[in-house]
Amino acid sequence: DTASSSTTIANNGTTTNALSSVKGTGLAGNTIFLYDNNYTTLVGSAVVDGTGNWSVTSLTGTFGGSNTFAAKQVDAQGNHSGLSNLWTVTAPGGTSLIDNGDFSAGSTGFTTELNNSPGGVFNSSDNYRITTVADANSAQTYTTTIATSAATTPVTYGSGLGTWSKASVGGTWQGAVGNPDGTMTGNIMQGQISTGTKVVWGETANVVAGQTYKFTLDYQVNAFTQGANPKPLNLTIDGVTIDFVSQEYEAGHLTVTYTAPTTKAISLSIQGNNGNASGGDFLLDNISFAQVAPTNTLGTTGAGSGPTENPDGTLSYTAGALDALGSNDTITVGNTSLQATLAAGGIINGGTGIDNLKLAAGTTLNLESTTGNQTVRPIEQVEMITLQGAAPRC
Repeated sequence: DTASSSTTIANNGTTTNALSSVKGTGLAGNTIFLYDNNYTTLVGSAVVDGTGNWSVTSLTGTFGGSNTFAAKQVDAQGNHSGLSNLWTVTAPGGTSLIDNGDFSAGSTGFTTELNNSPGGVFNSSDNYRITTVADANSAQTYTTTIATSAATTPVTYGSGLGTWSKASVGGTWQGAVGNPDGTMTGNIMQGQISTGTKVVWGETANVVAGQTYKFTLDYQVNAFTQGANPKPLNLTIDGVTIDFVSQEYEAGHLTVTYTAPTTKAISLSIQGNNGNASGGDFLLDNISFAQVAPTNTLGTTGAGSGPTENPDGTLSYTAGALDALGSNDTITVGNTSLQATLAAGGIINGGTGIDNLKLAAGTTLNLESTTGNQTVRPIEQVEMITLQGAAPRC
């Protein structure tokens, strides 16, 4: 496992870098499917080269926190290996569902009610620009590094949706705040709100029922006139608003957990409210919304551990290679993109017994194009295919 092209992380090690590749050995020509923490989270695949080495260099879907990786091999005849040894690494972040949360791609990937004003924003209007930390350093927004306090005790919100907390510093003038712990780097969003409430930043994200996600943000606000108005900045997540800024001058880090009640697309937005045409200055950086690492079940037994030779009841399939082994299983597909997943190299083998492949409602599956004229068929030893909420299809 590597955090960069030159840094190797030991098993059970910790890194402050983003995970970028996982490497191993196998039988030449075999296809490797790499999983993270459970048998349904496929984070990449590769083919073993002629020297017996493989490398997954584009990891997709890793978690913030503990990541336990295991690989499976499938040979040219479609035979599945068991899982490899486990390799665990603790890493920050995870794969964010937010596009351009560090603003490295400029003014793309988000919506806003402010006007893009690359030349400057402090003109008593509703403006923003994407600029560097050094360029943002001004009488309105100091970007010298300043230490924040310890994080506050998490507060619940949204009738069980999750909790929020912050580590911040505040005061009564610009010099009391700055770049919180120096975490704002590269490009940042700088702006001003004149009067009233404006959506500063907004995006949508697809969430899965029961999964927990973490939203993080680095921020600074200056000279917001509050009066009877809402707090200077607030976050709305899935329709619930969190007033996380409590002072006219404040800088810090916001952390919000969110557990999805249903599978859907949710809106996330940051609003600002200023009661005066002057002031209302802010900086934003490092916006992320990523799934929290679930408990590892790879290499374990019991619920969620994956297929066994015994009746497993219901197994889940999202991508990669699934061998249900033995005993009358129902394999449930949780999305409608099975055709594309199989075309990209996915494999489902029902094993022995009478197995039912249960498709998500709305799935279109062309069995002729999927299984015709191939040595290894993507769907094998499946005796029945049903559509969720409908009668058997074949």
